Amino acid sequence: PGPNNRGSHVVGTAKAWVRRLDNSFFHDLTGGLPWLTTNLERGSDGIVHFTNLQLYSPKLRLSGAGQRFRDGTFHIVASGRQAKYGPVRLTLDGHIERPKLDILLDRPNDTLGITAMRLLLTPTAAGFDYRANGGSRLGPFTSNGRILLPQNGATIISIAALDAGGAHATGDLRSDPGGFTGRLALANGTL
Repeated sequence: PGPNNRGSHVVGTAKAWVRRLDNSFFHDLTGGLPWLTTNLERGSDGIVHFTNLQLYSPKLRLSGAGQRFRDGTFHIVASGRQAKYGPVRLTLDGHIERPKLDILLDRPNDTLGITAMRLLLTPTAAGFDYRANGGSRLGPFTSNGRILLPQNGATIISIAALDAGGAHATGDLRSDPGGFTGRLALANGTL
């Protein structure tokens, strides 16, 4: 029972396994079906607190903590490592099936010299709107656009603007096995 024998106080450990991951983009990030374990505590206020939250998958490993609020939304802060993109830190806010994400990747692409990349993802009906910034071989960069997640289709990154080192580009990239394909239109040509 909770304080003064009102409500309840629950303490325990929870484990969850993802049984199906339909989106190929997220499947590629995790490298397979993730599972997690966490200590949890819920008091008479109805808020569930997660501590020692651990997410495991073949390509992504995260540790963190957070809360599930009475309205069903979550706030989780975690850090770890993704096999391809290296160290990662993230903050998740909102409904777990379509949260707002604030992600910091230390060195997601050595070839392009991408460093300290911050990626903000805001959920939409079609996927996510994104904003990104960081460092690159051309100097600081900024970008914004949409990540489209069609059901049973390839993920499309629709770049409204990509600015770095005085260059401006727009275009679409499609997530295919082994990487992204597509075209970017530059102010003075095409990549």
